[in-house]
Amino acid sequence: MSPAIAATLDVTELLTVPVPACPVCGVANDASPTIDRYGFRVSVSRCRCGLLYLNPRMTAAAAESFYRDTYRALAYEQYGGQAVEPTASMRDRGRCAGELLKRAGCLGGSLLDLGGGTGAFAQGVHESLPFSSITILDPNDDELARATEQGYDIVRGLVETQARSCLTYTAIVCAQTADHWLDPVAALGWMRAAITPSGFLYIDIIDARRWRRKHPAQAFKLDHPLYWTPDSFRQALQRTGWTVVAKWQNFNRVRHLYICEGA
Repeated sequence: MSPAIAATLDVTELLTVPVPACPVCGVANDASPTIDRYGFRVSVSRCRCGLLYLNPRMTAAAAESFYRDTYRALAYEQYGGQAVEPTASMRDRGRCAGELLKRAGCLGGSLLDLGGGTGAFAQGVHESLPFSSITILDPNDDELARATEQGYDIVRGLVETQARSCLTYTAIVCAQTADHWLDPVAALGWMRAAITPSGFLYIDIIDARRWRRKHPAQAFKLDHPLYWTPDSFRQALQRTGWTVVAKWQNFNRVRHLYICEGA
């Protein structure tokens, strides 16, 4: 970890919101201290529903500031000066998501990419399944500037801090973002209200239990308030009115992909 970043980041002041109960099922859980992949001291609660979550976590304001000013630099140095996810890789993942949406019956229309950053993932979706309009929601100004250059509409901020949308979208994609949410019920509920009656949600998660077994030193991260399992994610979808219409997993069963409709 960069000495400069470490010197300016006070985790004690950053992680200030206690989480008295599981944000999916509402059960109270104790928290245990651990060291995250950056070397910071954090505490994690484990729930019987399968969810793990930072406890305490950041406020929404602190998270927006962190993702805007610190997250990319910290992750960049963690990966030895390499991009966390190269643009070409994100575009390839987007093409796959577009094909899956098309297979589920999506016909294009308006697309919202939550946590879409530079727009690379949305670009890949659009290459497989053309959309008439694309909106990127993300807290990082630098990445959104690149999305603006591609002609996409942009919304700055976190999904949990957005007012209930007056717009609706025929497709919403949420790639490598679900573990960054502060409040999963609020995030999934907002998306549920923002989807058209015949719209589709593409979303993916990392199975935290399998990931920990493969990468124990990288199990937890300051910037990941949530750590999903398929069971806990299924409960979150059901609680917020989503129906899974298709599901896939990669070869090592770590990444799970879902296509959902509003119930």
